[in-house]
Amino acid sequence: MRGFLLAIAASALAAGCATDAVVPLGRDAYAISSPACGTGATESASAELRRRAAAFCAQQAAELTSADARAKGGIPFLKCPSVELQFRCAAKEGTRQP
Repeated sequence: MRGFLLAIAASALAAGCATDAVVPLGRDAYAISSPACGTGATESASAELRRRAAAFCAQQAAELTSADARAKGGIPFLKCPSVELQFRCAAKEGTRQP
């Protein structure tokens, strides 16, 4: 029974960290986040979020112009921090964004 409760608690913690959606913050500004568990995870999560942000901008016929990543919300041994990337997309030279 104890193992079952631990499994449920671990699942709940992991689910609370995960998000894949790009969230609009304003004109041409967006945010995206990802959990960062383990040694070096913050840096690798930040790099992955930058790749995803660049791909998102490319789908909008734009390019990534600025990005700011921050780790937040971690509790040692209980909850992994998440990395949030706030970024901006700007229309590529010679194109117009819808």
